[in-house]
Amino acid sequence: MGLKKYDIVDVFSENKLLALTYQEKSYEENKAFVDDSFDIVLNNEYKQYISPILYEALMSLIFKTSIKHFCDDIMPENGMAIDVTGKNYRCFRFWGKDLTDKEIDFHNAKESIDLCKNCEFKGMCMECTANKIDGYKTKLRTAISSIICDKQKLFEYIIERIVLLSKDQNKLKCLVNNFPNFIQYA
Repeated sequence: MGLKKYDIVDVFSENKLLALTYQEKSYEENKAFVDDSFDIVLNNEYKQYISPILYEALMSLIFKTSIKHFCDDIMPENGMAIDVTGKNYRCFRFWGKDLTDKEIDFHNAKESIDLCKNCEFKGMCMECTANKIDGYKTKLRTAISSIICDKQKLFEYIIERIVLLSKDQNKLKCLVNNFPNFIQYA
């Protein structure tokens, strides 16, 4: 008979024991995670998990990409997800949900948040639009009127680390050459 591969989706919970915790870390904890992640990439420990914020920064800097929306993958011109009934969705996380394109576009637009609109790092920043729509905490806590975002400080810190690292060209080359081993697509 053998084992079959299944993808389990839409399994999110308010239960703290099941919640993703990296998003709950303080600035100092995230900074330490970035430091550890630099070491992981430099040592090419590609089976290890690295800081999502470092991942965003390196994707942008190494590949010279600029992310126009929180999630460019859900833009209609970039892809779609088709459920078992054949219905098209912009993301598999939207399967079975009655969302309009206007609603998805609003939550996916960096221009809809003043803090993001003028951020010098907005081209590096990624957020899961499905998480925003589902109301789960992200670095951008849009559920409250005064948005808190420590990603700017973390991006600044990452740039400073890269500048210091560039004093040793071999380490910089190592970072650039090893990073593609950490690229994953969810």
